Amino acid sequence: MGRAFTLQYMPSRPDVTEVDQAHAKARGERRPPRNQTAIDMLGPNDVIVVDLFGSKNPFAGNKLAYYIMKGHAT
Repeated sequence: MGRAFTLQYMPSRPDVTEVDQAHAKARGERRPPRNQTAIDMLGPNDVIVVDLFGSKNPFAGNKLAYYIMKGHAT
């Protein structure tokens, strides 16, 4: 049995983006977390639930959706 892995979309805000970029830099990462980061955190039998707040941008396209479906996320 897996878990419900929930995400909440936040529209881009310059003040938050700057903080995210600074945190990523401090961790030695090139960029802040993104959709792929969440997908990489999925475990076996997990179900991903995303609230897009009416955004017209998809959470995952064909490649990321296939990645999730095939269970390659760890």
